[in-house]
Amino acid sequence: MASLVYSIWWLPFVAFLVLILSNTKVLQKQGDVLAAICVGIALVLSILLFSFFFGYPSALSLFLVWDIQPTWQIIAYLKIDSLSSLMLLLVTLIALLVILFSRVYMQHEKNYNRYFAYLSFFVFTMLGLLLMDNLLMLYVFWELVGLSSFLLIGFWYEKKQATQAAFKAFITNRIADAAFLVGIFGMYYYFNTFSLTAISTQLSLHTPQATNYTLVGLLLFMGCVGKSAQFPLYIWLPDAMEGPTPISALIHAATMVAAGIYLVARLYFIFTIEAFLVISIIGSITALIGAFSALCQYDLKKTLAYSTISQLGLMVAALGVYAYESALMHLVTHAFFKAGLFLSAGAILHYLHGIAHKYHLSEDQLQDMRQMGGLMRLMPITFVFYTIFALALVGFPFTSGFLSKDDILVHTWAWAWVEVERTNQMAYLFIPIALMITSFLTAMYVARQWFLLFFGDFKMIRQNTDWQNIQLVTEKRMLFFHIPLAVLTVGALWISFSYNPLETYSGWFMRNIEAPENTFVPVVIEDLIFEQSLNLHYTIVASSIGIILLAFGLNALYFMRIRSKRIETYLEKTWLYRLSLHSFYLDYYYQWVIFAFFHRSGTFLEVKSWRKRLSIHWFEIWSWWLRKIKGEQPKLSPKAALSYVAHLSQDTDERLINRLVHQFSRGYVVLAHIVHWFDHFWVDGFIRGFARWVIYVGKQLRNPSKGQIQQYLGLTLMIVLLIWLLTYLFL
Repeated sequence: MASLVYSIWWLPFVAFLVLILSNTKVLQKQGDVLAAICVGIALVLSILLFSFFFGYPSALSLFLVWDIQPTWQIIAYLKIDSLSSLMLLLVTLIALLVILFSRVYMQHEKNYNRYFAYLSFFVFTMLGLLLMDNLLMLYVFWELVGLSSFLLIGFWYEKKQATQAAFKAFITNRIADAAFLVGIFGMYYYFNTFSLTAISTQLSLHTPQATNYTLVGLLLFMGCVGKSAQFPLYIWLPDAMEGPTPISALIHAATMVAAGIYLVARLYFIFTIEAFLVISIIGSITALIGAFSALCQYDLKKTLAYSTISQLGLMVAALGVYAYESALMHLVTHAFFKAGLFLSAGAILHYLHGIAHKYHLSEDQLQDMRQMGGLMRLMPITFVFYTIFALALVGFPFTSGFLSKDDILVHTWAWAWVEVERTNQMAYLFIPIALMITSFLTAMYVARQWFLLFFGDFKMIRQNTDWQNIQLVTEKRMLFFHIPLAVLTVGALWISFSYNPLETYSGWFMRNIEAPENTFVPVVIEDLIFEQSLNLHYTIVASSIGIILLAFGLNALYFMRIRSKRIETYLEKTWLYRLSLHSFYLDYYYQWVIFAFFHRSGTFLEVKSWRKRLSIHWFEIWSWWLRKIKGEQPKLSPKAALSYVAHLSQDTDERLINRLVHQFSRGYVVLAHIVHWFDHFWVDGFIRGFARWVIYVGKQLRNPSKGQIQQYLGLTLMIVLLIWLLTYLFL
């Protein structure tokens, strides 16, 4: 079993090493094959592991030991249970489909092998994160996931927008990860171990004071706020669309953003009731903001990015109201239909790029949905796939998204009902109301996107009316894209998770997944929530379906009847439209406040500026020292004190630090010359001498080999005589 787990984990890393270290001429355009083989084998092994562990109550603990020195070892503790085996299967499956899709999508890319090398490294780091049972090692792979996402988001580094988006994602996540690291050391302070299994065992043996762990739990949750793009650090995810579209599918479906949800699920036992309340509030705010921001976007991929933010907020809110199973089920179903939506968007953009190239059209607004339309006639198969994924996103019946999303809504309303009766505080209703509004807004922007993409006229080539020929060309060129979409469609339908299309508890997922025991949440409250959810189930489900039908009906009425240029111009001038388009201006607020603050602070703290402002107070400093010597009690103004510190710091920098740096630089140059001399005369000389000796020996051995049979026979006779002589003398 251990070798099985290690093979799943290290196979993508093998692909990464081979692709990144080998000569590109040796593996010219073969990176997809190697990556697909390694990830495909990992997928098969993950299926075997999943079939063994899923539903199995126990967990398997393993450890890897790296001997750095005789007295220094690095030990990585691994844990495989139903949750980690499920996530291993999900990550490898989505990654393999993305690799197959990328084989055509990236075929004209000059850095073809580097793309698949980074992708393989991304899968390796995510698998390592899923397997770690040690918080410190988990943090290592947490940061490696951030590094790999940085490489993939900025893959097209020639584009300024791509590099800016990569740096933005990296820096934003570092802010959250700093708090996450403090929370990890807080856990070590309380439990004297980094092992999650040991911490869970200690909590089960005694009931600690909840106030001691609320802050630590929230610091750990900050890791999820960064990775899973929660309020207020969600600003990096829409810009991450600058990377290749298949990578967007992988990031949004099963890897980076899913890591935060997995973290909260893995640390479920440590959160207190107060921490869960904060988590549910953050999740509901994120879900509402993400859905509202997606409502007025015209960029195809940005709409889906804000949709991911909203759905992640829904999962976080579900974990906050103790809906552990529902949140994980939505994580899995969301991976299928969101990966399908992104890959469908990639197929559309790939086709539009070909059309723009064929008819010599501008590609500046290629992702603008206002330039699309009529794609149902041009891409009928993609239209069918996209429709299924879109219905799963809004939670329409007979889709897997309906089972998971509506179960979250039902559980949230039941939780609010129980909390209101227990505390008599109506404020708890904010969370279910926010999620119901989110459900309506989700249906609104999905229906809007669906109509803009597939109905009406194809606005890119109005002059071309030869629709049939374009369709035939499209079907031939897009055929390879449909294979991953067909696989994802199976996961977007209800039958993959439950026999009953309207209820989840009869399915295999809910019967086998089980929330870990939480010390701080009374079992009585969870039982009351479960009973209340059974009573509210069909009421909430009927309300959700009605909201979806209302949203699609309003969009159909607008796009089919009353849509006009004048109405759109009027709507674009409203403050609600601008608020949605710019996502509450949170990104601009960060730039204006934070960056402006650091810029002005840097200008103010400049050494020259300090000289000009505070040099006039030197006389006051000296007079203060003289009075101090005389035994008086003089007063020193703050400006004079700051002037003294500034000049003292400047002198220290110029006379001490700069001199040390200069001397170190000179010594480094001398050392470099010595190393160069040793390398040139000794290392290179030895290699040249050895090469000459090899050439000489080769020439001497080549002389007898002139093709004359007489020489071969004579040499053979001499060797036989020599062997006989040695045998006679020594045996």
